[in-house]
Amino acid sequence: MLGTMKALLLTSPSSLTLAEVDTPEPGAGEVRVRIAACGICGSDVHGYTGSTGRRIPPLVMGHEAAGTIDAVGQNVSGEMVGQRVALDSTVFCGECDFCRNGQENLCTHRQVLGVSCDAYRRQGCFAEYAIVPERCVYPLPDQMSFVAASLLEPLTIGLQAVRLGGAGPTTRSAVVIGAGTMGSGIAAQIANAGHNVLLLDLDAKSAGEKTPAESAIDRLLASDPPQLMSKKNVARITTGVIDDDFDKLADCDWIIEAIIENLDAKRDLYARIETERKTGSIVSSNTSTIP
Repeated sequence: MLGTMKALLLTSPSSLTLAEVDTPEPGAGEVRVRIAACGICGSDVHGYTGSTGRRIPPLVMGHEAAGTIDAVGQNVSGEMVGQRVALDSTVFCGECDFCRNGQENLCTHRQVLGVSCDAYRRQGCFAEYAIVPERCVYPLPDQMSFVAASLLEPLTIGLQAVRLGGAGPTTRSAVVIGAGTMGSGIAAQIANAGHNVLLLDLDAKSAGEKTPAESAIDRLLASDPPQLMSKKNVARITTGVIDDDFDKLADCDWIIEAIIENLDAKRDLYARIETERKTGSIVSSNTSTIP
């Protein structure tokens, strides 16, 4: 028993408190991870305001995390203690038909770290420690920092979207709509695969300001180490605004939609694409509607 730990507790909409809470103990099949880094997802920001209904207080939010296993429950090898790991934000049962078919994201008993809704409450990683099933941690290479590892969760979602798009040697053009963290990461992965990509913002920039897409290019050029994104590959990415460049969607080979939270914008976009688009494939990077 470790007694208490520090946690950033959502106590009411738009109210966070650094609190002392009981340190959780791992149950059978579980591990406890001492959190070293945790990203702030856009869903956490919306959960903080209380607008989604998926962060019902009191709750420890946070799901983009990495750290070191410091304790294990029954039926878990003690050799895992001390392992540096990244966490899967989706807690899946591993036993239902979906899980057995490799579709853990559709698990019948699916939960997400740092989410509380009518169906369940699962404490997250804005804390010193977090509990997850053994099957939800992945070992890290020694050379990967915890901060970089905490970005694996959103980047792998983008990688899956790229894989689903199925770009090949004959792919001429790709468009990514939404220039937040997810969209920027998707555009980077497409460019690294050797394809040209147009990264579109939803809104025009204010006078004298850069759009999120333009800022994303600046960050990619400044990436460290630079071999993660060469200047040659960054040059494959161009930027634009959806209302100004919508005509470019009509004949492109491939669209990836990365509008994570704005459901109204999603609906409007798909309605426009349905009436004006001629060919190609469309991939949504965020299709889950399960609580």
